Amino acid sequence: MKKIFILLVVLLLAHSAEASVWQIVPDSDWELVAENQDFKFYIDTLSIQEERVSCSSRVCFPWYGNSDSYYPPDNAVKAWIKKIRKAPKQYESVKELDYQEHDCTTDRSRLLHLTKCYPDGMSESFNLNFMITWDDIPPDKIAQFIHKYLCRYK
Repeated sequence: MKKIFILLVVLLLAHSAEASVWQIVPDSDWELVAENQDFKFYIDTLSIQEERVSCSSRVCFPWYGNSDSYYPPDNAVKAWIKKIRKAPKQYESVKELDYQEHDCTTDRSRLLHLTKCYPDGMSESFNLNFMITWDDIPPDKIAQFIHKYLCRYK
């Protein structure tokens, strides 16, 4: 019972510490890094953070126990990415803010937080903290470019 209590306290502290990181830096420095026919992609260079993990076992990270999950990376980069739609339709978002984590060693990434802003001023946000899944970087040129851009900070 004592082990379960300690584990819950550790998980709650880890969750609260990680959630606080998801705030956009007040003095953001958005740099245009890519563009295609539909979107412009910006990275907040002030939000780029390298994160090192000193333990890669299920003992240290019990929430990585899912057999489909990867272990946490030894070295990752997190940053805010903004996508602005060039010609949004009425029902589409005008802007999206993503908080992404990139594992530069194994070329994978995951989305930690997403906010969509619509033309009518409405917005919706999704905290994806419970989604501990990593995806391979898709062969999409923009996704690969953003990954390489962030990994140069590693």
